[in-house]
Amino acid sequence: FSTAEGLPDNEVGDVFETPDGTLIVDTRLGAVRWDDGRFIVETALPHRGDRARTVLGRAADGAIWFRDAAGVHRFAGHAIARTLSIEGDVVSAYEDRRGRFWLQLRGGAGDHPRTLACVCDGRLVRFGAKDGVPRFETIAWSEDRDGHVWFGLRGNAGLLQYD
Repeated sequence: FSTAEGLPDNEVGDVFETPDGTLIVDTRLGAVRWDDGRFIVETALPHRGDRARTVLGRAADGAIWFRDAAGVHRFAGHAIARTLSIEGDVVSAYEDRRGRFWLQLRGGAGDHPRTLACVCDGRLVRFGAKDGVPRFETIAWSEDRDGHVWFGLRGNAGLLQYD
């Protein structure tokens, strides 16, 4: 598919499915949804222009977390349900079953080049050496059946477990 079939632009940044099963295609010039064999402009995800938008991951309820220059957003169905203003670049993210949203940050005021953070109870909590968290990039995330969140770290730094 291309602009000839209704894509706003031929440069596709992400493709994802919403909780209700709708396919969303995000291009450099805006997002569309695939509906009854045609592309329809998704007004809840406005034209991004030079504001790159990147999908970070899927929430437990199927909502999509993405980032752009304005912050980190939770897209549920056909509306942005939540926006977080976060200083620094969000490199990767994971939402656990308890609804905690984990972030790997790069940069930001006073941050080490790599910072692990969590949106817990509506506030951003940054973890560091005082919490036993080394300053390495998180490259893998998972949660076990007991609710422990596991973080695989790049650079021979090993594995972290969070209760």
